Amino acid sequence: MVTILNNISGVAMPGELFVLMGPSGAGKSSLLDVIAGRQKDYSGCVLVNGEKWTKQMNKLASYVMQDDVFYETLTVKEHLMFQAELRM
Repeated sequence: MVTILNNISGVAMPGELFVLMGPSGAGKSSLLDVIAGRQKDYSGCVLVNGEKWTKQMNKLASYVMQDDVFYETLTVKEHLMFQAELRM
């Protein structure tokens, strides 16, 4: 197994916007995929206020992906439903 991220921490206060920046290949998307529940194959855990991140918390967070992921055969509503299903 390759270590991509190790001991990442950050602080975001209520009502603040948290921005994650870094060079290409730094692991930004990997971290966000773990937090959003899109990446299941990892070891370790994500803590928020000292509590383990749960699937229910995914509803409280969102992010804009680097590349658009749209399928030509789906309507806008179907895209939104598809993304919502991924988060559940």
